Amino acid sequence: MKRPLINYILDSLAFLLVVFLLLTGLLMGFTLPAGSGRAMVLGLSRHEWGEIHLWGALLFMAVIVVHLLLHWRWIVSMTTGKVRGWKRTARLAALGVVLVMALGGSIGVLYLPVTDAAPRQENRRGEAVAQEDRQETADSQQRLRGRDRR
Repeated sequence: MKRPLINYILDSLAFLLVVFLLLTGLLMGFTLPAGSGRAMVLGLSRHEWGEIHLWGALLFMAVIVVHLLLHWRWIVSMTTGKVRGWKRTARLAALGVVLVMALGGSIGVLYLPVTDAAPRQENRRGEAVAQEDRQETADSQQRLRGRDRR
């Protein structure tokens, strides 16, 4: 594989990982904040999203290390002043595209549906009952049985 193609694939992967980390970070920070209980988004709890975010960050760090190794000669040339800078308008245009894409994705994450992960069961009247309520009901039924035996 030719070096420009490798750079393109690597840089594209790094960009996608940054967007992914931004979206999962916003999801955990705003949609599933600490103390959100059993809330879930797309079937995953805050803890599971945190694990996915962590592995994404580790993968991103590995991609960045490979990126730096592939561009090491360019980095040395730039820091020693042997190569003149790029045109300012090209840099600003690229920054604008990245910001627009990141902002669009960030807003989209905030509108993902949040569901409750608590297992539900219906009581005799057909009403939904949470796990804690079922336990309280079982305890009270056991106490009543104990009274009946006396």
